[in-house]
Amino acid sequence: MELTREYYRATIFYDFKTGLNQEECVPWLQLAFGDKSPCRATVFRWFKEFYSGYNSLLDEEHTKEAGSNPRYCVCHTKNVKG
Repeated sequence: MELTREYYRATIFYDFKTGLNQEECVPWLQLAFGDKSPCRATVFRWFKEFYSGYNSLLDEEHTKEAGSNPRYCVCHTKNVKG
C-alpha cells in the first residue's frame, strides 16, 4: 500500500496529540514504517507547526504560488565584506 505524506502527517499529529515529543515520535515511526518513515527533520518540522497551532494535514504549499504563504518563505542573506 502506497502511503501519502498526509497519512504520515496524520500519524505525526496523532503522536503530538497523545503527548509524545519529537524524539519519542521518530523511533515509533521507524518501527512502524521502516525505511519509508519520514526523516527526523520532517518530524521536527511538523511538531513545530503543530506547536504553533497549525493543524491542517494538507499539502497547501503545492496549491499556492511560492511566496504567497509566509510560513514557507525562504530568506537568503548575502555576506558583505567591509
